[in-house]
Amino acid sequence: MDRDLSRLWFRWRRIAPPVERFRAGDWRAVSYDVECAIDHLAGSVAALMDGLASGREWEFATLAAHRLCDLERIEGMLGAIDLDPADKGRIAAYLADTRALLDEIARG
Repeated sequence: MDRDLSRLWFRWRRIAPPVERFRAGDWRAVSYDVECAIDHLAGSVAALMDGLASGREWEFATLAAHRLCDLERIEGMLGAIDLDPADKGRIAAYLADTRALLDEIARG
């Protein structure tokens, strides 16, 4: 794993996914579906990085590209809901960090 990817991975792992309402089962929350999608994305990205770190022979660039499509879908979902600007900003920041990590993986 190269230095840039290691730095991004370390940073990303230290940021808690903004999924509190989803994990609490607050299905009435405006952000519930967005948080559900983020929770799934976070698990997928973590598994991807675990595979990379353990030397698995996966098509990492292709897998990262698929996760980037998921991320773009989530960004669209986020833009379509009426959410407190602070919460929206926190989610957008998490997605930006996730995008940076996935972009680096996709570069191979």
